[in-house]
Amino acid sequence: PDIALMDINLGAGINGIETATTLKEEYNISVIYLTAHADDDTISQAKITEPYGYLVKPFDDAELKSAIEIASYKQQSDRKLLESQQWFKTTLNSIGDGVIATDKDGYITFMNPIAENLTGWFNSDALGKPLEGVFQIINEITREPCENPVLKVIKTGQIMGLANHTILISRDGKEIPIKDSGAPILLNDTDSIGVVLVFQDDTKSRISEKKLRDSEDRFKKLFEYAPLPYQSLDKKGNFIEVNHTWLDILEYKRSDVIGKSFGDFLHPDWIDHFKVNFPKFKSIGEVLGVEFEMKKGDGTFISTRFDGKIRKNYAGEFIKTHCVFKNISKEKILKKKLEKQEISIRQSQKME
Repeated sequence: PDIALMDINLGAGINGIETATTLKEEYNISVIYLTAHADDDTISQAKITEPYGYLVKPFDDAELKSAIEIASYKQQSDRKLLESQQWFKTTLNSIGDGVIATDKDGYITFMNPIAENLTGWFNSDALGKPLEGVFQIINEITREPCENPVLKVIKTGQIMGLANHTILISRDGKEIPIKDSGAPILLNDTDSIGVVLVFQDDTKSRISEKKLRDSEDRFKKLFEYAPLPYQSLDKKGNFIEVNHTWLDILEYKRSDVIGKSFGDFLHPDWIDHFKVNFPKFKSIGEVLGVEFEMKKGDGTFISTRFDGKIRKNYAGEFIKTHCVFKNISKEKILKKKLEKQEISIRQSQKME
């Protein structure tokens, strides 16, 4: 049945209020009391069972009909509300992230199973407790407690994420890196009646980030101390990066180079050669055996031969060029000596 009509005194020692409580708790059946008892004490006890009506005998058919119609309407409304609450609870329990809801004063009103698992608190134990007593978070670097996220959201009225490097201290003392966000629970889109926190275990992400940082550090060390001089230019031909070997050979400080044009470090006779050929390198996609006369920090010049690749994005647009060079000054000097010797030998042969 949807509704039970019953007296408070059921006879044979049966208490109607206790029976109504059983109907409500075990079967979700609400009652309308039809009783001759109207004293304050009885009415006060009856209110505990949240009846849909309370008619004092004698009553007429119109009163009974009206009470039943009102009770039926309220029963349907309550059922819809209960279904909505059950759907909401099921949805939150199915979310793969931890969810904690609080009232506007920061006292916990709900926790889903993931939140229970991460915090070490059961929902039944956490209900009514202040958030900071269950959701204990510290800064991973400073080890200082983080500001209560409920207070931050209540202050701003906006969705907010916690600072990076946040650690959750579970009930058993386990430390779990997390990332999360908090959002206000709004009534009529304006009045905040609480806050919902959504958070997740960030351990795997932190491990991946550390591996990436370690990989970048290793690459940076390999790049910085590689035996070949290495340089990287942007699409305008300005230096983005050079390694330690490059700086040693050409005798410059890093601050003298980064942001400057490659042409600034060439022999004046070679600057136009660079301006003409750099666009060609970008279109071809590589630099192979290209020679330049480069100016050292002491004002002298060395002969170099460059090899490298042009890096492009997915749209085929130029990003930067990576090149290494070889000092071929001795090679060119030797080549000139050999050429002179050949000329000298030919002239001697002609004279004979």
